[in-house]
Amino acid sequence: MIDDGIQRAMMAIEEDRIDEAIEILEPKVKGYNPEPDSLVYLGIAYVQADRPKDAIKVLRRAQDMVEDHSVVALFLGRALRSVGKLDEAEEELRRAISLESDEPENWSELGKLLYDKGTYKEATQILEEALLLFPEDLSLRGTYALSLYRLGDFTQATAEWNTIHQLNPDLMTATANYAYTLLLQNRVDEATPLVETAFSKDPTDYRSLVLKGIVALSNGSTNLARTFFEKVLETDSENVQALSRLAVICHESGEVAEGNKYLDTAELQLHGTTECLRGLCYAYAELGLQSRQIDCLLKWTLNDPGAAAPWIALAIEYDKMGNKREALRAWEKMLELRGYVRINCKKCGNSARHDLEPHDNFDPYEEVQCAKCGTSIQMPKGFLTF
Repeated sequence: MIDDGIQRAMMAIEEDRIDEAIEILEPKVKGYNPEPDSLVYLGIAYVQADRPKDAIKVLRRAQDMVEDHSVVALFLGRALRSVGKLDEAEEELRRAISLESDEPENWSELGKLLYDKGTYKEATQILEEALLLFPEDLSLRGTYALSLYRLGDFTQATAEWNTIHQLNPDLMTATANYAYTLLLQNRVDEATPLVETAFSKDPTDYRSLVLKGIVALSNGSTNLARTFFEKVLETDSENVQALSRLAVICHESGEVAEGNKYLDTAELQLHGTTECLRGLCYAYAELGLQSRQIDCLLKWTLNDPGAAAPWIALAIEYDKMGNKREALRAWEKMLELRGYVRINCKKCGNSARHDLEPHDNFDPYEEVQCAKCGTSIQMPKGFLTF
């Protein structure tokens, strides 16, 4: 039977009174033979209090006393992830799943960890398995959509954000990401209602402003687009999405010096996130700076080595340059990182995925037939979105 103090601590954790739970439990774990439950719940409380190092110490002790405890494995995995011990965290989270596969949080935490590690192929594989069990879990689907995005599979990422948006139309993250993924594919008409929804939810959110600016730019409303991007910079002067587009707008308006200032500021963020690199690559492409675009894409591959998206962009650019050797290498690298082929038929709208085995030899330039309508699909154009 659980003693009264532990029960009070459990209730305090459930009611988010974490400091109170810690105060109750810390005296109980002193000495050589504490109650295992005291260790378990103190470890949980430490994780909730953002004290991962303390949590690891306590949960390691609990693990020695209690065999095969999925909750210990889950929270130990979360704590290890917080301190950057990702391989150890992965081991614990896989253990949590093996002990309790009917708990979606175990799968969700592992999916997020694999995403954090940049192992997007492995993340999509584990999340696909999880979604068979929990098809309406928004956390699982969100991480799956993000992983697909990093793999450059915008077709399926768009479908996932659509599903999340249908399940919870009020979720700002899903609305914004759904709209942005559509805009990356130049599907402006489909994206516009979502952009308006996001803007109505929060007209000051940088995501809403960037989306409004991209739509305005796509519709030829350059001055309106400029207004939105400038608003982004009022609160985030280093936002590369806004800086890169303002650089293009200024160059196209003949304000070359001003455009170069924006571009220089954007380039200072090269150490930043994948989206910084994507924004710069956009600017270089629009300004016809092909060699700088190639360099930026190569930096992107180094910055995010598990991502297939930059290799797709590289393959497209090398094809434009007539450099078939490097283009082929880039397409093959994309296939290696994804582990599957997705072929889109523009005639009937069918999108077919074919998983690749290690020994498969898929030629990215060989014409294929649509499995649905039989149309011959010119490759590698069939890799690209509709």
